[in-house]
Amino acid sequence: MGAVKPFASTETQQSETRPGNFRELWAVIFTLAVAATMTVLAGVVSFTHFGKDFLDRRYDTVGEVLMKEGDRLADAGLDDRALERYEKALQARFAGGFNRSHTLKCAGRIRLQQGDLDTAIAYLVEAIRGAHADHGAYFYLVDALISANRVDEAEQHNLAWMMLPEARERARDRARALYYAARIAEARGNIEDAIQLSAQSHEARPQEYVVRYIDALRAKQARAE
Repeated sequence: MGAVKPFASTETQQSETRPGNFRELWAVIFTLAVAATMTVLAGVVSFTHFGKDFLDRRYDTVGEVLMKEGDRLADAGLDDRALERYEKALQARFAGGFNRSHTLKCAGRIRLQQGDLDTAIAYLVEAIRGAHADHGAYFYLVDALISANRVDEAEQHNLAWMMLPEARERARDRARALYYAARIAEARGNIEDAIQLSAQSHEARPQEYVVRYIDALRAKQARAE
């Protein structure tokens, strides 16, 4: 049988473990605390240098995100909800200038359909300005100006639209511009000119609404004779 190991007293165990072990424990705690502090400081420094740029880039795309939501709702026929998204987008920042112009055009179209001509015109005038203009806004702008009985302004914008390369080259845009030229002529009481311009519009691109408009003009002319 092996010799029995003497049992150490409580005082002996405490004297063996307390001083050295506690010093080692505090050393580990101190090291961990320093490491955690350095990690936090490194995170703060990184955010100072890179975080703001990251957040700015994310914020710069808020306009596009809301614009796309508006487009999706408009495609679904939910114009009231689409307008809410578009107008929120106009209060945000855009990464691309054309996207803002597109949003202005879409918001202007809905405001026009709602009969809010002043707001529609304000949006649409801004949409056609600058290097990032959305020329598709002319279609709605001229319509809104005619509806507001601002015929001279409508004519100015319609002539500017007709001078654009796409209006000269694309049958659809040329036909639309001619149709609105006819509407302007009618607003000034020139029914014969309106009929001729409508016929040119239909020749450029046949459209049923233009045929109906010509018939209405001829009926109006007959009543006046």
